[in-house]
Amino acid sequence: MLAEIRCEKFKQKIITFHKGLNVVLGDDKATNSIGKTTLLMIIDFIFGGNTYIINGTDIIENLGSHEFQYRFDFGEESLYFIRDTNNYKFVNICDKNYSKINEISPDEYKKLLFKKYELEFLENNARTIIGTCSRIWGKDNYIVDKPLKTKDSKNDTAINNLIKLFNKYGFIESLENQINKIKNQNNAIKDAIKTELIPTINKKQYDSNKEELAELSKKIDKFKKSVDDFNLDLKSLMSEELIELKNQKNSLCIKKNQILNKIKRVESNLNSDDIKIKNKFNKLVDFFPNINLKKLNEINDFHNKISSSLKSELTKENEQLKALLNIVEDDINNIAVEMENKIKIKNTSSYSVERLADLLTRENNLKQSNQYYEKAEENKMNLKDVKEELSTIKTNILNEISNLINIEMYNYFRVIYKDKRTSPTFSINLETYNLKRSGDTGTGSAYINLISFDLALFKITKLPILIHDTIMFKNVEVPAFENLTKLYNSFDKQIFISIDEIYRFSQGTKDILNSEKVIALDEQNTLFIKNWKVNTDKN
Repeated sequence: MLAEIRCEKFKQKIITFHKGLNVVLGDDKATNSIGKTTLLMIIDFIFGGNTYIINGTDIIENLGSHEFQYRFDFGEESLYFIRDTNNYKFVNICDKNYSKINEISPDEYKKLLFKKYELEFLENNARTIIGTCSRIWGKDNYIVDKPLKTKDSKNDTAINNLIKLFNKYGFIESLENQINKIKNQNNAIKDAIKTELIPTINKKQYDSNKEELAELSKKIDKFKKSVDDFNLDLKSLMSEELIELKNQKNSLCIKKNQILNKIKRVESNLNSDDIKIKNKFNKLVDFFPNINLKKLNEINDFHNKISSSLKSELTKENEQLKALLNIVEDDINNIAVEMENKIKIKNTSSYSVERLADLLTRENNLKQSNQYYEKAEENKMNLKDVKEELSTIKTNILNEISNLINIEMYNYFRVIYKDKRTSPTFSINLETYNLKRSGDTGTGSAYINLISFDLALFKITKLPILIHDTIMFKNVEVPAFENLTKLYNSFDKQIFISIDEIYRFSQGTKDILNSEKVIALDEQNTLFIKNWKVNTDKN
């Protein structure tokens, strides 16, 4: 549990905390800007949040950079840390005298802290989940019908985090991993098609390939019977090595044709006559006697220079293309020789061997193409099945969670409201969620709905803390708050609340609030040594 916070900027230099309810007490005038909300934000900061930095710019402007020294107690073990506003992206591990020992990142800090709270099963989501139920002015996470909503959260993330909080995400994660694996396989096939490693294929092409494969099988059988050597080693013809050689040869032949076409275009440009425009210039003079012939000739000379330069470049390119053509032709011939050497068949022409190799290569390529299509279709079906299974399992888990929450909210409403008001209902599905109000749609009742939701989570999960600011209580009926105070005080896990105007409450409630208070704040006894007021500050 959080045991203490120290800060040189505090008027009360050390604030100590205890298990269960911890009250930040305001005055009977509900004075603003004395530090109630700010202290709750500091507690959130100590539990790994950053809203104190984001929303507390006026604090830092007025106080300057400052640090918080704080201690957590876990049984017999105490952990000491420092986190400051200037270097808030790091946390210092300290000894009991708050001498710095080691500097760690916020992620490392949260991992260390939440391990002590036995929240390893939440992995990197612990801070987000804790922050959701830290309902402090300025965090904008107190939308009464969206209890999982935070500033930047999306529905699917919030829903998954709730499942994780109930420690029921393991099997869902396994199915999600299966889905991702299938999607990765599909993406690999799509990428291979884009890069032309495998041909594009659809159902029509797949059926066409099957028909062609049947014809190829007949041709291959017929061809085998027609060759002179009945000891023909068909395995060597169908070997991956030979098929690869055949594919290389086909690719080189395509490349050869491309080079020949380029050579043809280059030579056509080289053989074309220079543009003769002098005669045209003379004809222009006949029609336009005042035309500047000298200027036209200068243009023509400039053009000739460019043309000469271009021809030089074309000649150079032509030589390079012919050199490349020789290399490609040599590669084609070498592969042809290598193929013949790999297939030793007496009394059989090389044409017959190559023709049979062509048929076998084509057969292999079509089979591979169809195999990719079949794999893609299989993945499509598997993906559909796994998604349906995931949907069913996730829906069942969400139904179980919502039932647990609704039962607890019902029980809490029986305590908070003695007139047996209808409790709220939390509904959730795969895409969205909602905390439905009962017949009472007043503001105070709406916040009690949200508070009862938090208390339900707090009771039935390992959520380590709750933080409720005064905004949660402003419109709550006095009897309801008094009963709520008793509920807060029944927990051993730490709950941090801020409240003012306690003169309204019964002596019993005031006794609880006073006995559990960690600090009392008013205009003279503010949180910080310096007092300033900002009109927009709701604290």
